[in-house]
Amino acid sequence: MKKIYAASMAVFGSYMTPNLAAAFRHSKLHNIEVVMSAIVGDSPEAVENRNLLYELKQEGVLKFVSSHIPYGSLWDPACLDETERKKISARIRNLLLEYPDFVAPDLTLHAGTEPTAPHEREARISQACRTIEELLPTVEQINSRINVELLPRSCPCNCEEELLKVVQTFNTPRLGINFDLNHIMDRYREIPDLIELFSPWLNACHVNDYDGVDEQHWRPGNGLQDWQ
Repeated sequence: MKKIYAASMAVFGSYMTPNLAAAFRHSKLHNIEVVMSAIVGDSPEAVENRNLLYELKQEGVLKFVSSHIPYGSLWDPACLDETERKKISARIRNLLLEYPDFVAPDLTLHAGTEPTAPHEREARISQACRTIEELLPTVEQINSRINVELLPRSCPCNCEEELLKVVQTFNTPRLGINFDLNHIMDRYREIPDLIELFSPWLNACHVNDYDGVDEQHWRPGNGLQDWQ
């Protein structure tokens, strides 16, 4: 399997700036995950971000290997209100079609938001699956694939059972898993076993370190992950 390493733009504050662009031009780091929430809209920051990212891409300085679909209530694929969920599904599809220059081969998707009450979990997973089903034709059209991210705390897909239920609902190479190594909370000792469990669908990892309690997104070596 070919390994591609990239840095999330979230590490740099999500937005490209002239100073950051200059640093990338003098860096050996070329692969990034685009934070798509930072390219949306007409704010000066979003416009500058789009322009600079596009320039760097055209210059060959940057390669977009992953794009993180926005998350939060306006983008919640597991929204229980069906009318609103359909609007969200359309919003994500429109985003992917409106900004093709910032769409990478891999798309990171949060399957929902928090807090999620225990009695809502099954319904929210079903709603997330409906949204993914609606997104897949567009994902195929743009020749990408969705990687559903393992999430922390009370979010939907915060455990292997829910994550596998989502990806196993669809028999398609257009859908897989993104395993964020912070999001397993206090189960860090189980990461090797979970990688093996997820391996048939594992297309990406968010590689970072933490305190073994809650997500910190530290650089590897700054926490307690057993990297060896």
